[in-house]
Amino acid sequence: MDFNKILFFAMQVKLLFKSGGVFILFYFIFFGWQMFVPYLMSTDDPYYHAKHSALIAASGDVTFVGQWAPTHFLTTAPTDPWWLYHVITAGFIKVFGLLVGVKIWAAFAAAFVFASAYFIFNRLNITYAFVWMFFLFVASSIFTARLTLERPFVISIPFFFLGYYFLYQRRYFWLFIATALYVLTYNLAPIILLLVAVFLAVDFYFSRTLNLKPSIAVLGGIAAGIILHPHPLNYIYVMSVHLVKVFYYLLSGVNLNTGSEIQLHSLADFLEGNFLIALFYILALAVFFKLWSDKKVNRLSLSLFLASISWFPVALLIPRGTEYWLPLAVLFIAYNFQALRQSADWPIFQTQLRQKITPSLLSFFILSAVAMFAAYNIFTVFMFVYERRQDTSDYYFQGANDWLMHNTPRDSVVFYPIWSMFPQMFFYNNHNRYLTAFGPEFLYEYNPAVYYTWANIAYRGVYCPHELPCLEFSPRREIRGVKFALKNILNAPTAILPNQPDSWVYKVFSTLTGDFIKVYENKELVIFKVKE
Repeated sequence: MDFNKILFFAMQVKLLFKSGGVFILFYFIFFGWQMFVPYLMSTDDPYYHAKHSALIAASGDVTFVGQWAPTHFLTTAPTDPWWLYHVITAGFIKVFGLLVGVKIWAAFAAAFVFASAYFIFNRLNITYAFVWMFFLFVASSIFTARLTLERPFVISIPFFFLGYYFLYQRRYFWLFIATALYVLTYNLAPIILLLVAVFLAVDFYFSRTLNLKPSIAVLGGIAAGIILHPHPLNYIYVMSVHLVKVFYYLLSGVNLNTGSEIQLHSLADFLEGNFLIALFYILALAVFFKLWSDKKVNRLSLSLFLASISWFPVALLIPRGTEYWLPLAVLFIAYNFQALRQSADWPIFQTQLRQKITPSLLSFFILSAVAMFAAYNIFTVFMFVYERRQDTSDYYFQGANDWLMHNTPRDSVVFYPIWSMFPQMFFYNNHNRYLTAFGPEFLYEYNPAVYYTWANIAYRGVYCPHELPCLEFSPRREIRGVKFALKNILNAPTAILPNQPDSWVYKVFSTLTGDFIKVYENKELVIFKVKE
């Protein structure tokens, strides 16, 4: 008995070492990509996360949240929805400096996705686990490209996947811990309840009893994470907006021009980045339904089917769905292909296949096709990284924001027509205050009239406090009202715009010389001030 325990312990240590090897391999891949780019990997959210973390590191206050946007939850309900992520990032910044620290932590988070998946595949007795990790890496250009981003969702993927594993293994204490850490790291953590619903259904199907332990463990973990958060009540509010209201607005037709990752994309866009994984997933579905018809499904296969098929429509509709669907889909594929190879039908299938086609020739064509799509996906990711390396927007954003810091009063509000300009501006300038922060949904939540005032100026160059058309105002008054709106409604005496003379908003600011004066210009940005 003692020998068996020692052997089991040795096997677990070996698995941890192998998982560590997988971590090191993928860490150097992602860190290499990170260091290939002189700035952060995208010009939006990573800049906010880096700056907030840097301010935590500089202040020494791990609960620090600044009032950087007067019409946003940062001021109306101060909280940090990614608190633990920012605290960890602050630690890396403290040791390695701002950019390098952020890049090291980002590569760490991406590598942890593969290391945790490798560990789970082995614990579930999936053969060729490393091959499947390589497949996870090359199967989707959308998934792999998003893993390069310095954003909290990357580290949330292992928590979600480990949540599935702990649910399957009935490790409720570790499920509680993982859920609590998930909540402290990422504001969308309650989506793990979807996995709880899956296992409630699966366990009821096989045992005709309701097992409430998973629900208790996950709900307890969510509650613990919220209680441990430095701003628990405000965090609940922000969660509710992100989880419920954003999608309610999306589905009810309120166009807030939110980020492209949660906007609907076409089937062609989905297939361009996910064709390889989609093809394998469809084949795995065929195997699963054959096993189902033969009454050979078990708790693992059914739970994987329900979990992956639940996320599949989300991945089809929005890019953000890919990051949670893909690990489940790869595990579903691996399990069903392994079940097929171990079935009594496999030798019969092989015999019939040999009679019709040379196996080596078939293998060559299959492997060549997989290699071709895999190479295309990795090339797409590399081009994403390379194009960011060529991007010079940081130079111009830094120059414009240096001017703002030296020529505008501290805490004065700046108008900008593209909400995703905020992170990069904030990174170089926390001297000023901003309107939309990292999403327009909270400006709409704060006051729809203020949101539409901002949006109509930003997108149409006119003043209107509601959705267009604005029948109560003449076209002349709509345009003339822009100065009034900036000065008296948005309290923004300064505006920074993309240097695009053909845009409506640029034409309005440059034409109304009695209302606005151009005070700064570079290749990408131009700054106007409201005349007194």
